Amino acid sequence: MLRTARHLRREIGVKLESAAAAPGAGAWLGVFLFVLLMITREGMELAFVAASLVGQTQAAELLIGAAGGVLLAAALAAAWIRYSHRVDLGLFFQVTSIFLVLFALQLLFYAFHEFTEANALPIDNAYWHLATEEWAEGAYAQVFSVLLVLAPLAWLLIRTAQGSAHMRSRL
Repeated sequence: MLRTARHLRREIGVKLESAAAAPGAGAWLGVFLFVLLMITREGMELAFVAASLVGQTQAAELLIGAAGGVLLAAALAAAWIRYSHRVDLGLFFQVTSIFLVLFALQLLFYAFHEFTEANALPIDNAYWHLATEEWAEGAYAQVFSVLLVLAPLAWLLIRTAQGSAHMRSRL
């Protein structure tokens, strides 16, 4: 995703334009399937995040967070409708890819830790459960959670600065 993200917006735009220009129901079906795929992708991301939170929080906190999330999603949808033409989709997909890779790693650490706690692996579960405690639920896990925000943000700032420097050099 990091390599192809630069050209992804253009390719998506070209394919959507060609699908929309096709006569008959094919155009409608092409655009519908693309939107369905994008919504499904986002829904799967939400499911991963929600599944990891359900076991770690209380019901009241989860409901407050869900309500806040719905309100924030509505505000984001309104902003997207108004300003989406300004978004660099290539950079957007790069940033979300970095987040998802880090999030998947965090889930793997946590899942391994939980499997060792349940004695579900054919290894020395007691040893590995203790060895992964800090990575799954301790200080390293907290640092990794902060890294989930800082790494994509750093990439966004670096790429934005590079783009700004490139624009200034063209002037």
